[in-house]
Amino acid sequence: MRIYEYIIARNGKVELYDIPKPEAKWKDVKEDIEHFYQVEVENTKHTWELVDLAEKYDDKAIVSFSKWIVYKEVKKSK
Repeated sequence: MRIYEYIIARNGKVELYDIPKPEAKWKDVKEDIEHFYQVEVENTKHTWELVDLAEKYDDKAIVSFSKWIVYKEVKKSK
């Protein structure tokens, strides 16, 4: 919700779409954990890409806002 509110505050448009259901049947717990790990890796990659783009376009507001996202990513990794 925080990202949604930020976009609205910057006069942006939010498009909501269906999120596909995750796989429900894995062979074992290891496969389950590996899947969720890969999802987290992708999310983290997208976070860093957002920060890089904000810095590239010198958008200080997004750079500042992205610090919250980065903090959450770092906090999760502990």
